[in-house]
Amino acid sequence: MGGMLGKFCINPIATLSAWPTNRSCFNTNSPGRFFVAHELKMILAYLTQNYEIKHLEERPKPMWIGQTIVPPLDAKIEIKRRKGTVSPL
Repeated sequence: MGGMLGKFCINPIATLSAWPTNRSCFNTNSPGRFFVAHELKMILAYLTQNYEIKHLEERPKPMWIGQTIVPPLDAKIEIKRRKGTVSPL
């Protein structure tokens, strides 16, 4: 899945490592990047195990501000805690 596209390195989150390897394109991997990737995976795992998320019927249209895409501010999703799960607090 990872590879080169022009001059840019494409690495999925699952293959980020804490230290540069010969496979990395420009040896730009850092421990901070690895930490963030790991934290995002843990948050996603927690959410999928403990909550039911209702899928949207259609994807909301994003807003453009100049050359920046901004997610829609009025979009709403429904999240419900699964029965039998315990609050982390």
